[in-house]
Amino acid sequence: MSGQRNTKTKRAKTELAQFFTPQPVAACIWKVVQSYLGKGEWAQLRVIDPAAGEGIFLEVVASGHKVAVEQIYGIEIDAKLVDKVVNKTQFFSGDGLAQDFPAVQSASFDVVIGNPPFGRVGEVVPQLYRKMGSQWAEQFSIWRAGAGAGNKRRLNHFPIEVLFIERALQLARPGGLIAFIMPEGFLTNDRLQRVRDWILGQADLLATIALPDAVFHRPGVHAKTAVIVLRKKGGAQSHRRAALMVQDQKKGTLEQAMEDILRHVRAAQRGRKGKYVMRIPALELWGQRWDVQYWRGRQAGVAIDRRFALVALGDYIEHLTYGPIVTGRKPRHEEAGIRVIRQGNFAETGLCLEESLRVATGGVYDPQRSRVQEGDLLLPRSGAGALGRNRLAVYLEDEPANIGCFVDRLRLRGLNPFFAWFFFKTEPGWQQIRALINGVGTPNINFSEIRSLRLPLIPEETQEYLEERYRREVWPLHCRRSGDEIARQRSAERFKEIIADLSSFTGGQIRSFG
Repeated sequence: MSGQRNTKTKRAKTELAQFFTPQPVAACIWKVVQSYLGKGEWAQLRVIDPAAGEGIFLEVVASGHKVAVEQIYGIEIDAKLVDKVVNKTQFFSGDGLAQDFPAVQSASFDVVIGNPPFGRVGEVVPQLYRKMGSQWAEQFSIWRAGAGAGNKRRLNHFPIEVLFIERALQLARPGGLIAFIMPEGFLTNDRLQRVRDWILGQADLLATIALPDAVFHRPGVHAKTAVIVLRKKGGAQSHRRAALMVQDQKKGTLEQAMEDILRHVRAAQRGRKGKYVMRIPALELWGQRWDVQYWRGRQAGVAIDRRFALVALGDYIEHLTYGPIVTGRKPRHEEAGIRVIRQGNFAETGLCLEESLRVATGGVYDPQRSRVQEGDLLLPRSGAGALGRNRLAVYLEDEPANIGCFVDRLRLRGLNPFFAWFFFKTEPGWQQIRALINGVGTPNINFSEIRSLRLPLIPEETQEYLEERYRREVWPLHCRRSGDEIARQRSAERFKEIIADLSSFTGGQIRSFG
């Protein structure tokens, strides 16, 4: 069932769809695994894929002729795929999560490798196990860590790929390796943080390798994935080490992309540095995401000149809130009402409020807690067209206003809001926001993530100069942008100049400006 996903159809609630691992990807993953194996481990090496699909991982393992064919095992739940498997010596038809098979004992495999199915348990597993509910899940501690025991509904919604990780840990010997393709959501989602930490208690994360976007790109499906490489604790080689974070999204053929990834991994293992690989100490992984993008953002501070201390934005937030959420109805426009600032009101150079929604003053869409005042920093917290394009703004109007439910209002103390706005438009600032945006579904960022954003503590007079420069050079042109194309272009150019100057200042290329 390698790489299977569920898709809804008009004829049935769910239908099992199969997306198999391309041969260059499987071959690269196996070579990565080989790079972590000791020289003396080949003679009796045992390898298993518990969701083998058409057997592509079994084929690439067998093709190297270093592993005996009788030591290569595969399990696949879809009996129709058995005839397509080349290596059938140790291939079994059945459920790789729940059934016992000859010679498939726990803690007996040196390598567990594959591309497990993605999706909710209740949509993927057979009806038999769905009816068994929590009884079937009793073998999985990871489900209890991530969802809470005794809750059948939560089990049905739990990611089945996570259960396969625990199954892999059951099958691997102490010190054994696990290499799985996983959806980006497993690496990034907050609700799976306890799951990731549970895994770190059982295994060391050796590497996260972001796969090219094209690997599982089909009409109607665009699954972002990565390979995780784990070493089960307890073996002679089991010790805490830095995890490699590898990402190279250069354009080219899939074969070339996988060759480049393998080259980056091998170079990093020899101690070489490169822009496509980061090393994250094992202790820093606890309580954190595992995706490469997140760690790129975390390390964005290295571009900041050392003369500036890095501080958390949360230390300067006096009040942080979002707009009202009213379910079951939509706001009605009131000509004489109070203005509401929504995602669509954000432009690159500031807010565009000429055609903004107005709602009844003091009504459900105008609570006092989210009222906006001049100088508030506003941040869309969701949406590819606003958050995904790094749109922020400072409110500069005298007129009272409120915010929509997808906009956050930050009231700062001790930090100029214009400086915060401009810094998060620089590359080190934007990398942090981009790293925190959830990789599954609509882009979004939560309060704790906003508070965790870091920025350099530059002198107050420089912060004030940035505000003065914006008000003098950009704001007058921005106010004319709706009816004057030249003004719009000039405001954008001058805004970019401010951002570029700030980037050079915080990066140490220039010592002062203003």
